[in-house]
Amino acid sequence: MSYTPDQEEVMTYLESKLTQGEYYMIRAPKGDMEEQGRLMEARLGKPWAMIQYHEAMENTFFTNLIRAFIVNSLAIGFLCWIMMQMTDLTMKNAIITSIMVGLIGYLTINYIDGVWFQIGTIPDLIDAIVPWAATGAWLGFWVKK
Repeated sequence: MSYTPDQEEVMTYLESKLTQGEYYMIRAPKGDMEEQGRLMEARLGKPWAMIQYHEAMENTFFTNLIRAFIVNSLAIGFLCWIMMQMTDLTMKNAIITSIMVGLIGYLTINYIDGVWFQIGTIPDLIDAIVPWAATGAWLGFWVKK
């Protein structure tokens, strides 16, 4: 994400024009696919934007931390179950299986979003490989048949 020195001016303008939600600029009113096609064709080669606008910033750090911990614990539990189904679990198999799980998530969510919305996904790719490889190494020691 980038910084602009005009952020206060942009935020003031957005605050006066938008309600909370996600906006894809340029878009026709709902249901008018013909108009959407014309707008898309007219905008080819011109700037476009995606905006995720929130009416109030909230400090949800602790809640988000708890939710992330729960979701990550579930994911590790699922991965443990997958690995316990393997008849010949080796360290190599544990690491490769873990990386594959991370890559499935990356390819089907982050990468596809990157393709459609032209956003960078390299940090997400790193997040799909490094922690999952470390998890696989840990589980390679921990999961015993």
